[in-house]
Amino acid sequence: MPSGREVYFTKFDEAEFSRKLLAKYPQVRFAENLDNVTASSGVVFVDSIDTASSSRVEFFLADPGWHPLFGPSRFGKREMIVNIPECRGMIDRSSNGWGPNEFDQVGEPRWIEEGHVHIFFDHPPTKEQRSFRDMIWRMFAQIGTWKLQPYERHPHRTVDWKKTDKRIWAGNDAIRWARENPLRKFSGGQFLYRPLDAQEE
Repeated sequence: MPSGREVYFTKFDEAEFSRKLLAKYPQVRFAENLDNVTASSGVVFVDSIDTASSSRVEFFLADPGWHPLFGPSRFGKREMIVNIPECRGMIDRSSNGWGPNEFDQVGEPRWIEEGHVHIFFDHPPTKEQRSFRDMIWRMFAQIGTWKLQPYERHPHRTVDWKKTDKRIWAGNDAIRWARENPLRKFSGGQFLYRPLDAQEE
């Protein structure tokens, strides 16, 4: 059962998130898209989320010497890792992890596509899982903000509510990037987002 947030992260934000995780949990491991891993292909570990080539990266707290064990999946014949540690999360990276999109051919402003961070836990969660989940969300306040101005995509106008809630976050570097140009946006579903002006925060 997951607990999640929508995120707008540049690669710098991904690196900062990874550094915060490593500082708090030296045993954390980062692995590319475990959904597609088999015993023959092996697990691709990376040092930091921003260095991954996959658009999906999992992170989990592993004991020293941990290595993946494979067994049959409950959902088919394909093998799956059967000993993933209980404290784990996953990030579907913003803009497929390659940062902001470029201006298109007609000069429209670029944007950052939404990503997602999910923290997995049992039902009910263990004490360790709750602690891990709560620590991740506290980290978000150190690397970003949830205070974003929403706009309707069509027509392009502000909406009645003045800012987002804590389910939607932009990294500090993404905020810096957006403030460099008032036309830059974060793109998510039916809404676009911009950072709030400093006096509105």
